[in-house]
Amino acid sequence: LIFTTPLYAMDSGSIETNTVSDKGKIVSTVEVLVPSSYSIIIPKKIILEGSKRADYTVKVTGDLPANETISVKPDTTDFVLSQAGRDDIVPTLVQKITEFRISDSAKDSCASGIVTANGLSLGSWNGSFIFDIENKTSDSDAFKNSSNSQKNTKTDKG
Repeated sequence: LIFTTPLYAMDSGSIETNTVSDKGKIVSTVEVLVPSSYSIIIPKKIILEGSKRADYTVKVTGDLPANETISVKPDTTDFVLSQAGRDDIVPTLVQKITEFRISDSAKDSCASGIVTANGLSLGSWNGSFIFDIENKTSDSDAFKNSSNSQKNTKTDKG
């Protein structure tokens, strides 16, 4: 009598088997991968009023394993405020927290940012910047997931 128990190796897709002749006990390892599920809320429009300053909030909600973080970083490389007939103004954007972890006890995480634009004259000024969003997985992950990265423009010209 021969018992064969398939064991699935997640990294290579191959099958390992244990074989026992006659009688015996077999230990099978079970690994379960429950995928992360999250949403990111970022501002669609940021309006600077008379103070030439505006606060905004970034929120990450959902479930992440302990070895994953969500990165939400403003990319201000080409961020300028423009008005016809005027020189462009380069605003300042500060968001201190850009890495988000979500634990079982806290299902969401928030960070605030500030946009400041000194030197604006009267009238309507418009510009936009990009939030770089990345799902980062640490090397300790047994399943060796690769990071998923995407670049998203999430602030409309206003």
